[in-house]
Amino acid sequence: MIEVHFLPAQNGDALFLHCKKGKEEGWIIVDGGPSQNAKFNPFIREIEKLPSHDLIVMTHQDDDHLVGIKAYINSHKGDDIFPSKRLWVNSSRTMDMPGSGDLSPKKASKLADILSEIAQRQDIKWIDYITEGHVDDSIKFADIDVLNPSEEMIKRFISAYEEHAGIISDEKGSDLKSDRVDKDFEISLECLSKRDKEKPSEANYHQFANMVSIAFIIKCDEMCGLMLGDSFPNEIVNALRRRGYSQDHKLKVDFMKVAHHGSRHNTSNELLDMIACHNHLISTNGGAANTYHPDREALANILCHDGRDDQKVHLFFNYKLSEIEANKHFRLFHEGEDEKYKFKIHEPNEESKHNKYRVASN
Repeated sequence: MIEVHFLPAQNGDALFLHCKKGKEEGWIIVDGGPSQNAKFNPFIREIEKLPSHDLIVMTHQDDDHLVGIKAYINSHKGDDIFPSKRLWVNSSRTMDMPGSGDLSPKKASKLADILSEIAQRQDIKWIDYITEGHVDDSIKFADIDVLNPSEEMIKRFISAYEEHAGIISDEKGSDLKSDRVDKDFEISLECLSKRDKEKPSEANYHQFANMVSIAFIIKCDEMCGLMLGDSFPNEIVNALRRRGYSQDHKLKVDFMKVAHHGSRHNTSNELLDMIACHNHLISTNGGAANTYHPDREALANILCHDGRDDQKVHLFFNYKLSEIEANKHFRLFHEGEDEKYKFKIHEPNEESKHNKYRVASN
């Protein structure tokens, strides 16, 4: 069993996975949202309510995933017993980053220093070099298969910053450059799903950081999930192919955390055609900087890719759709499209203020 606690995290990610495999049980924390203020980031409050947690995964170095975890670790760095047993944080501690102290890379480097200090005093397992195929046999409550980043990709990422920091662009905005897509509302989902995807650039820090985002398959007994962080689809496609998956031999998962908050650049038909999934989690409040996720085009890919079967698709959001659309300043769906394309939208309920649910096994 995997129970997903899908927290509101503004424009970022913050998820708790409650896992049970046989008699074993544990909690996995995946990212922590963009704020260290509990008023704006429920992650800060909710993580303190957990009885314990066995693994913290910081998928990559962007602020919208990093800041809440950094605040939590800072608040507990002096504890006699640190509350987490394992931490996965890809970070080069020797990076000399350009720009101001507000940049995510510098925050990640400072976080690495804090974790190093904690690891020297306590019995925690901190892994700062997570690549495809990483295995942790000490995790008994789940089977985790790391898909991304590849070792080649993470080496290029670290090398780019250690040796060529001046070449790396630090321009704001993690998306590929393009005009806002408010006009997409006037285009059918079928047509949007046929658009070609632009390739990311390793010369832009924000895109490169997303390319090396930790992504993994998680299995607990009969249940399986796909956590994509902010990864790009071509890297995940290659990783799945190396495992023997294809359009004819699909990876079957009970839920998928859609990459990069539903950005059109991080979801492709090619990837979706290799996956059998009916439950898609999209983490965003609809507005930040120049991104305004999710994109109608990414939703079109999910709903209209050639490999989709006839079963209803479930789209889980961690904010009300009306709030997401208000922040985006335009709508995502036309009236009646849910029936035409056989999908259902799930929003957080008023009592919990966040989505907590169990998904049925395929």
